[in-house]
Amino acid sequence: MAPLVLKGAGEETLLWAKLNGRLYFALISPAGQARTYLTKLQALGEVQGGGSPKVVTGNTTLPLERVAETIN
Repeated sequence: MAPLVLKGAGEETLLWAKLNGRLYFALISPAGQARTYLTKLQALGEVQGGGSPKVVTGNTTLPLERVAETIN
């Protein structure tokens, strides 16, 4: 789904879902900064993920607010 959103995204976008105490996310960056955001998140705590410069997916125990702050 994230690659489809990328085609229509004009700005940084965060898709997320909570499941069993974890936050699953996709970071979409038309400007090619998704990996940069992922690196910043990984410095904050337990974050797993990977992807391309424009789309990364992953999961974490960090709160949604903390993840959102990182890409703003």
